[in-house]
Amino acid sequence: MGRWLGAVLLLLGFPLFVNFPAGAAPVRWTKASGGNGHTYEAVYVPAGLNWVQAQLAVAGRGCGWYLATITSAAENRFAFGLIAKRPELFVEDLNGPWLGGFQVSSRSEPKGDWRWVTGEAFRYTSWAPGQPNDYVAGDSTLEPGIPTGQQEGFLHFIGHAGQWNDLNVNSQPRGYIAELDPGRHKACRAEG
Repeated sequence: MGRWLGAVLLLLGFPLFVNFPAGAAPVRWTKASGGNGHTYEAVYVPAGLNWVQAQLAVAGRGCGWYLATITSAAENRFAFGLIAKRPELFVEDLNGPWLGGFQVSSRSEPKGDWRWVTGEAFRYTSWAPGQPNDYVAGDSTLEPGIPTGQQEGFLHFIGHAGQWNDLNVNSQPRGYIAELDPGRHKACRAEG
């Protein structure tokens, strides 16, 4: 980012909360290969970012983009394949990027009331053993300043087997997986 642009954004109050992300090229999961025709990108953010920042970054890409929603085992394998050999996306070799799942109410613990950012049904799951547990461990690398025992209601990949974990909204994974649905992209472009 040019110095002048950074200065203008700071003057306007735009939060420069993360380094500009680095990602591999977006990859389309073709229907011919059994996919849904959507495009995915694993985005690396070296300084880390919380779930809301990840959501805003994806929304900034334009209509049709959102944090990845995983609705089948095949989609989970595909999305995890984008990060499996990218150790920079894992904090302490364990905690991977954000996904588009969130818990509407933490009163439905531990597995209740999970949703996708797109409104798709939250039927398929790939929880790691003992997850979700709605319990912050207080890891200073992943959860700086978040006291142990706080609630967790946001989804990310954990480990190296395509499994999921719940995290506190302010945890700091080193990236996210973005997804582009061509149908949503076309529909919102037609509206605008």
